[in-house]
Amino acid sequence: WGGDRGVYVDAGSDYNTLAQSTVSGAGYGLYLTGADSNTVTDSFITGAGTSGVWLTAGSDNNVIRLSTMSSTAGTAFFATIADSNTVTQSFLYGNTALQLDSSADYNTISLSTMIGNTNYGLYAIGASSNLLPQNYFWGSNGGAVLDSNSRYNAIRLSTMIGSASNGLLATAADFNTVTQSVMRGGLSGVSMQTGADFNLIFLSTAISNSVGNPAIEIVNGSSNSIIRSYVQGSTAVYISGSTGTNIGGSVLIATNTAGTALGLFDGSRSLTLSSSTLSGGALGFGLQLGLGNSGLVRVSTNIFL
Repeated sequence: WGGDRGVYVDAGSDYNTLAQSTVSGAGYGLYLTGADSNTVTDSFITGAGTSGVWLTAGSDNNVIRLSTMSSTAGTAFFATIADSNTVTQSFLYGNTALQLDSSADYNTISLSTMIGNTNYGLYAIGASSNLLPQNYFWGSNGGAVLDSNSRYNAIRLSTMIGSASNGLLATAADFNTVTQSVMRGGLSGVSMQTGADFNLIFLSTAISNSVGNPAIEIVNGSSNSIIRSYVQGSTAVYISGSTGTNIGGSVLIATNTAGTALGLFDGSRSLTLSSSTLSGGALGFGLQLGLGNSGLVRVSTNIFL
């Protein structure tokens, strides 16, 4: 136990191993700055005030496995300017469970459970090219968030649940992929907001538990794709002010009586819809094209129920 930091690993402290240990601090449990290739295994790490584990200033190639990280008032695991680190087979619990901050790139988080008690299971901002396979993300305010300049991240074989918000939220985040995953939200399953471009949802399920929110919403985005996926909500997919959305080989189900399977609104440009099944509500629409849209709408080989 340490006052502010349970364990402090400074620059140049490399290739150390911490095993079968309990580490706690008032601020941080384990703090690494410029420390590389260290291993933590079978341990319990908690930092009450700020973070259970904090990696910064070029802390690269570290491995944490079979461990629990927690913070009662902060983030269970926080990384900034830290690349190629691995967290696997672990449990993370905090206000936000996992935060990949600016220049936290090429990290791998796998086979882990992340619980964000008041905020997010995953929050990434300015973090790119991270791999996140086979995880469970749960957050009161969002399962997973990809914020500004988070690019080329890959989430697969995972579950993202936002109990009071979105399963997955992307804002100004480009070229990210979600495959073979489930996204469920108290608001939307997936919400792509302004500047979320060239993102792909593939072989996945998006569900909204809210009467007033779509399962997937795309607002002011460009060139996003939904391929071979299942989407279910009061309105399944809602597209507003967006360009070049591509939906193919998918099932879109509107559960509200007046719901729309796919709606294109508010000056959106161009849409490709192919080889999909769309089911609107009894008083709703399979495909609804609002006023003010432009560009070419390509509709081919679809089934409307």
